[in-house]
Amino acid sequence: MTKGTLRTVLLPGRSEGSEVPLVVTVLERPRTQEAEKSVTLRGDPRYSSANQPDGKRTTVLLAHERVQAQYHLALPQGNHLVEITAKHGMAGPVKIILRVNGKRWKTVTFGKNNNAYERKAVGILSNFSQGTLSAQLVNDAFTCTKDQLRSGQTAGCDRNAQVDALTFTRVGP
Repeated sequence: MTKGTLRTVLLPGRSEGSEVPLVVTVLERPRTQEAEKSVTLRGDPRYSSANQPDGKRTTVLLAHERVQAQYHLALPQGNHLVEITAKHGMAGPVKIILRVNGKRWKTVTFGKNNNAYERKAVGILSNFSQGTLSAQLVNDAFTCTKDQLRSGQTAGCDRNAQVDALTFTRVGP
């Protein structure tokens, strides 16, 4: 994406599942914040990881609701389009709450159940440069039986979220 390009993004609407189109002007190349760079876990880190291997990617694994992945950001001052790339493998949508400097900002829903990554536009951080953005899984599910746990076959009965990256694009009106 080059400087000056017009881009239409679909942001989450006010009602569940709705989207609102927004046209923005790209002011500079997107910056991607990946899992292995400046991410810490806050809360109860059990079963979660700030650097979970997934094929050729390193992701943040959010295994339950009592942990947050905290991204430490230093961006050029301005308005930034925020996008998140994540996946989950259990039936039913996954919801991730995003907080900016500790305050709840947006909830993003990932509806695909095919264990494939989705990239979703979240919103515009206005007049932002430094701070933290935290991601938290809010609808964990664990329905594994003892036999599934013993055999290690938990893929379809343990809902986790894997966050691959946050992308920030400085934009104008």
